[in-house]
Amino acid sequence: MNRQRFMWFLVTGVLAAVMVAGCGGGDGSTTPAPPSLIPGDNTPPGGDPRDVTPPGLSAGAFTIPGGFTDLRGVAASQQYVYVASATALYCFDKLGNLANMAVAPSTIQALAVLPPTPSVENVDMESYYFAGFPVILFNPVRDVGYFRIYAPNLDPFTTREDVDNPDAFKYIDLPDPIMDPPNSQSDYLCLRVYDMAVDRFGSIFVVMDFDIKPTPPVPDYFRGIQVANQFASYTLQRGSSVQITDDQGNPQTVSIPLFDDELDGSASGDQGTIGFDSFFPFNRTDLTFTWYTGDYTLLRDYVGLSSVTVNPFTELYTFAQMINNPLGYIRVIGEGAGNAYGSFSQNPPRDPDGNLEDEDLSEGGPSGISTDPMTDNVYICDPGNRRVQVFAPGTGDFVRTIGDGTRGRAGSQFLAPNSAAIDYEGNVFICDVNDLRVLREKQPGVHFGNIGGTVRRIDNHTPLEGATVSLGNELGAIAVRATNINGDYLINYLKTGTYYMTATKFGFDPDTAQVQILNDTTVRADFNLTPHTPAVVGSYMGSIIDDVTNLFLPNVLVEIIGTSMTATTDSIGGFLITNITPGTYQVRFSLAGYTTITRDVEIIAGSVTNDALIKMVPLPLGP
Repeated sequence: MNRQRFMWFLVTGVLAAVMVAGCGGGDGSTTPAPPSLIPGDNTPPGGDPRDVTPPGLSAGAFTIPGGFTDLRGVAASQQYVYVASATALYCFDKLGNLANMAVAPSTIQALAVLPPTPSVENVDMESYYFAGFPVILFNPVRDVGYFRIYAPNLDPFTTREDVDNPDAFKYIDLPDPIMDPPNSQSDYLCLRVYDMAVDRFGSIFVVMDFDIKPTPPVPDYFRGIQVANQFASYTLQRGSSVQITDDQGNPQTVSIPLFDDELDGSASGDQGTIGFDSFFPFNRTDLTFTWYTGDYTLLRDYVGLSSVTVNPFTELYTFAQMINNPLGYIRVIGEGAGNAYGSFSQNPPRDPDGNLEDEDLSEGGPSGISTDPMTDNVYICDPGNRRVQVFAPGTGDFVRTIGDGTRGRAGSQFLAPNSAAIDYEGNVFICDVNDLRVLREKQPGVHFGNIGGTVRRIDNHTPLEGATVSLGNELGAIAVRATNINGDYLINYLKTGTYYMTATKFGFDPDTAQVQILNDTTVRADFNLTPHTPAVVGSYMGSIIDDVTNLFLPNVLVEIIGTSMTATTDSIGGFLITNITPGTYQVRFSLAGYTTITRDVEIIAGSVTNDALIKMVPLPLGP
């Protein structure tokens, strides 16, 4: 029901992600950029106030007038960085410029960003509306709800003072009316929320106190887990079964929108903090994810590792049963109370006068569990020890620490870090009471470079403001930038290696390039876009996967029968055939070891016919 409202947000991002994989010519130059592109002192050259060359990421670049107060969370998409205070959500571009803000319905408790590509089985944008959208979790509000999905830049439409609701279309409130709120007549009541996480399919998991109104006590369940299932348009999945008494006094079993330890053994820790792994690579097909949750005993605070599985046929989630050991988890992160590597402080952080550094952190233990989307490394804030610890995915082995444990607001010092986020370029964002710290970790053996350039019209070389430049590799799209008034863009802190780029703008044909990022160098890649001419031909594109393994298939021969037009799929199964006369064709797909398939395809002038997912069945193995 919200498809028309939000569909246009997705078009640019989805097409950019697809076209990055199939890039071709373009300017293609990768020579070091001249000084005029990126001034050494990062100062604007003057003229129009928007005429600036953006600086690189640095601590303090992300701020608002008067500074932040009471930061609650940070999250990053391919294009934006979102910061939540107790009362508002802020949207920044990747260079720290404030793009927009939105006032929250009540106190914000958590923040997340829905993944850019949910899965190989679900890349059709019509089945996944909200790729890259931010979502906040807030204290329950009557007739509203307790979590909300916002448009990517928080304000997709021009705000007008002459309309009754200038915020219309900016967001969608959740959950569905099975809960109170928003439905005050529902028997199921959300009393309190703690934390939120999203999986790579785009489903939203909320930790909450849940009550069944007709039954004592209140609440019935502490820190249960709700799943807003993306496969079911974000309706709440019914999980645990309970016994209640109906209006006539008869016992009956009902399925409630909650997963709870007492009912089905699903693991939700007593600290209410949660997180997931399994975000990348984009063609990952595993259906079981590691579930991280904060917990504690009298002897130590720790993070427990459990698992969640989604059934590809029913599209329903199942939590692993509690393990029969003293703590109930597959394994735990936390070697004991204290400040040793891999341990968490049982005491909250305090200032020299003995006051809490952060009023929201009145107890010790882990806080703010997040995952590096490119490595699945787990970042866990340890505010009592004034640091963020990094652990290996799945095993929970200690990797490294951010922060030296001393009190301060610069360098390797922190006050009380409570939330962290890692973007697709490896930048680390950490909320530290009232400061947002932005770090670029220096990892041994890992080198970084930058890329910048200009997007122009090909006919008169005029710079194009507002063009979209996308960059990615075999794993998918990594960064998206918009050009400034001079047509310039800049992407910082990229790992060295080969990337594919696409520049697009409405009314122009896209341009593509393959680039090589060099260590400690800013390379240049310019793009020239051709204005659209009246369309007389169309195009056909798509991607092909193995029907059994769901892995992308390279080297598939794609033939338009009755013509000489062919294509071969690239390393991630993508293909594109252009300049096709409009009409209906039969297209044949063939690859050694697979059953050849044929399908009818309609080509429309000026349009790209997109078969987002084509499955090929492997031939049976011989005796």
